[in-house]
Amino acid sequence: MGPRARRSNSPEEFPLLKSLGLMAVKIKGDGNCLFNSFSDQIHGDQTHAREIRTKTVEYMREHPDEFKSFVHVEVGGGSRRNPKRKNVGASSAPLDNTTPSPEQIETAWEQYLERMSRNGTYGDNIEIRAFAKAFDVDVKIYNRDNSYYLRAEEHGARPVIHVAHHTWEHYSSVRNINGPRTGRPEIKITPEAEAAAKAKSDHGPYIADWMVNSITTSLPFLANNETIRKALYDNNGSIDAAVSQLLDEPSSTPSTPGSFRSVTSSQSGSSSIERDADSDDEDEIWGPNKRQNRKIKAMKQVSKSKAGTPELMIKKEANLPDMKGMEILYI
Repeated sequence: MGPRARRSNSPEEFPLLKSLGLMAVKIKGDGNCLFNSFSDQIHGDQTHAREIRTKTVEYMREHPDEFKSFVHVEVGGGSRRNPKRKNVGASSAPLDNTTPSPEQIETAWEQYLERMSRNGTYGDNIEIRAFAKAFDVDVKIYNRDNSYYLRAEEHGARPVIHVAHHTWEHYSSVRNINGPRTGRPEIKITPEAEAAAKAKSDHGPYIADWMVNSITTSLPFLANNETIRKALYDNNGSIDAAVSQLLDEPSSTPSTPGSFRSVTSSQSGSSSIERDADSDDEDEIWGPNKRQNRKIKAMKQVSKSKAGTPELMIKKEANLPDMKGMEILYI
């Protein structure tokens, strides 16, 4: 998570943790949140993140065959992680099926290790697995309603490190609600307690106000909070999918083309749409492919909101052009 993002460790974000008597504690969002969380779990504070990162990367360097395949090699040079499943095929650039040479693979791997060794570089499942191996521990990762393990080895018993993964790309250390708040966490969960807690946990996606606000500012028309929350619920909390659904619904499509100014009455809840005299976006949004173009434009706007607004706790990768020619007035 980026250093400017606002953090929220509300118990409602992790009902499974809450039902187990656990909570996600505040961890610095300086790009080192994963290693800060590991430090809190092992040492009882966040001051050992740098040495944990160093040991983790060193293990990756000494065991390249376990991790090298997870690094995507760009034939033209450079490296990055293999894309997440939801991003596969999202790019409009043509696919390059050229097989990278062994030299290119090795160069990309060394670049990846060098980048990951730097303070402030975000860690992910690759680093969690390497950490588990390097420190001979099992790591239990919690999300809203589920948890899973990344184990050092398939068999055998080891200490368990507990971390929570937020929907806004941030990791937190997990502690008991009743303490201790300092020193090493003393977390002990029986399989029976976890099964009972999971059965009692609330179902459905976690929907925060910032998610609703992100969609509100991204749509090229007005939609009330109830409609937006329903779309988020229908799409398991995915902002992109919710925006796409709202744009596809016939009732959400304005009948008047061109850029517009929307005015909502706080008393009646009704809205009116007024077309501007001049519109730079008329052909782009209201051409032959107006629904598709409008969807693309709105999705770019929600991506920009995710990256550029400190109040929105969301993915760090997006940095897309602004949406022009739109003005929404709230009265």
